[in-house]
Amino acid sequence: MVAIAALPLDCALRTVYRRGPLVSDNEEHVSTHPTDRRLPPTGWTGLQRREGEAVLRWLARERMLHRGFDRLAKGLRETLLRQSRNASDAREIWQAVPSVLAECNEPGTYSIRQVGVAYGWLHLLDRYVRTWLALEHLLRERILPMARYGVRVLDVGTGPGPSAFATYDFYTALESYARIVDANHWRQPADVT
Repeated sequence: MVAIAALPLDCALRTVYRRGPLVSDNEEHVSTHPTDRRLPPTGWTGLQRREGEAVLRWLARERMLHRGFDRLAKGLRETLLRQSRNASDAREIWQAVPSVLAECNEPGTYSIRQVGVAYGWLHLLDRYVRTWLALEHLLRERILPMARYGVRVLDVGTGPGPSAFATYDFYTALESYARIVDANHWRQPADVT
C-alpha cells in the first residue's frame, strides 16, 4: 500500500494495486492484442517517461479537470439548495463552519447537524482540484500508480470524498485517452472504495 503524501490531510487516500509493483523495469514482450495487460517493455516508469507529457497535454486540451470540476460543482450546488431550503437550514450549515475549519480531524465534529454540507461547501471543490493536480504531478514525475489491471483506491477518512472523486475521474480520463489514441497501457480502470 502506498500513501500519496500530496493529498489533503483529512483524507488518507491509499492506492492499492491488484497485481504487480508500483513501477517495474520488466522487459517482457508487449503484445499488440487489445486485451493484453502485460507491462510495457520498459515498465510503467518508462511508459510515463515516453508518453506522459503527451497524456498531460491531452488532459489539458480536452479540459478533463474542468469537466470533472463542473460536474462536481453542479452536484454541490444542487445539494446546497436542497439542504438549505430556509433560513434555519442555512443557519445550521453556517454554525457547522467553525468546527469544520478548526476540528475536521475530530470524529465528534461529524455528529453536528449539517456538518457534511458545510464541509462540502468549504472543501469539496478545492480538494478535488488539489488531488487532480497531485495526480498530474505524479505522472509528470513518472511515479503515477499504474498496474496491469488498473488501480484500486481506498479513501479512508471523513468528509464527502473529494480525493476519491478526483482519483476516479483522473483514471477515467486516462481510460478515455487510451481509447482515443489506441494506447492499451493507459487503460487504468480505477476501483474506488
